[in-house]
Amino acid sequence: MSAWTQYSPTRIFFGVGEARNISQHLAATGHTRVLLVADPFMVKSGIAQEVVDGSAGIIQGVFHEVDPNPTVANVNGAAAAARQANADGIIALGGGSVLDASKAAAAALGSGLTAEQLVTGSPVTGALPLIAVPTTAGTGSEVTPVAIISWEERNIKFPLGSPLLYPQVAVVDPELVYSAPGKVIAASGIDVIDHCLDALSSVKHTPLTDNNALNGARIAFANLERAANDKDKEAINEMMLASLIAGLAFSQTGTTGSHAASYYLTSRYHVPHGEATAFTEDAWFRINARHRPEINELVARIGFADADAVADRLNEIKKSLGLRTTLEELGIPLEDVDGLAQHTVDANNYGNNIAQLSKEEVKELFLTRSSARAGA
Repeated sequence: MSAWTQYSPTRIFFGVGEARNISQHLAATGHTRVLLVADPFMVKSGIAQEVVDGSAGIIQGVFHEVDPNPTVANVNGAAAAARQANADGIIALGGGSVLDASKAAAAALGSGLTAEQLVTGSPVTGALPLIAVPTTAGTGSEVTPVAIISWEERNIKFPLGSPLLYPQVAVVDPELVYSAPGKVIAASGIDVIDHCLDALSSVKHTPLTDNNALNGARIAFANLERAANDKDKEAINEMMLASLIAGLAFSQTGTTGSHAASYYLTSRYHVPHGEATAFTEDAWFRINARHRPEINELVARIGFADADAVADRLNEIKKSLGLRTTLEELGIPLEDVDGLAQHTVDANNYGNNIAQLSKEEVKELFLTRSSARAGA
């Protein structure tokens, strides 16, 4: 057995209603002035104000200008708001976009950099402490050291990563997801499965990440459709747990082919992140299992015959959730596939993928997503 390491410094509080205890969690960290970065919906719904009211005066400001795919402008705005509040920490209340923008803002402040410098490779040398309060069951970002930030004017979607970006505390409260639209639960929840399958397909996998990935996938496969289509609260609870477990897995392995292939789908064609990763995940998982046959044995532990059966079940769920599965449905012309393939192999995390396909092979993978090539 090969040697391996694990680093997971985030203190986790999990439970329905746990967000109401935010003042206790803040008091335990020793913070005296923090900025709340909140999803715009959390502000409109009044939930952000409830968190402010429950903070015993420690929250000194609220910033909510965060796009679904967080941009350098969002990050610079959040950093400026934290600077104005003289904040000694940041609370992120929202989905993956808010958590990512908050991590990047914390890094910008701690490293004395702009967001533009961060997404063009300037190293993270410091970061403000972060308290993550996720409001979607999907990203697992509350326990990972990665933030995905876009610089749209330059067609950059950059996976910013550093151990300094691990949240200090994660407050995981499924109740915050109960009011989310089913479409949001679907698009974020499918990413839980993608994170698990990516972790199994990474050159950095370990026995512990394999176990977490299998456990997260088992829970997500069993609960995602009920959570998204029926708004079943117990299923949502389970999806929050699956998302957290998946985060513990891919925080160590990094994401792989499906995510590398997703970034340009999101930055150029505005496909929601989870839907974009799921778009090619089935194909990547089949290919990676051929390069790591042990994957077939691993998925048997959670009731699947082999990797092909996992991919088939994923495709069933995508259809059940109403996610798009062809280039035509996404509005992507076939002549753009060459660019999609190039951006995939150029992505920072593509090197994590077990199967290192050539650009032409990745192009062919995308072409099988065309309705004109259905069944190919």
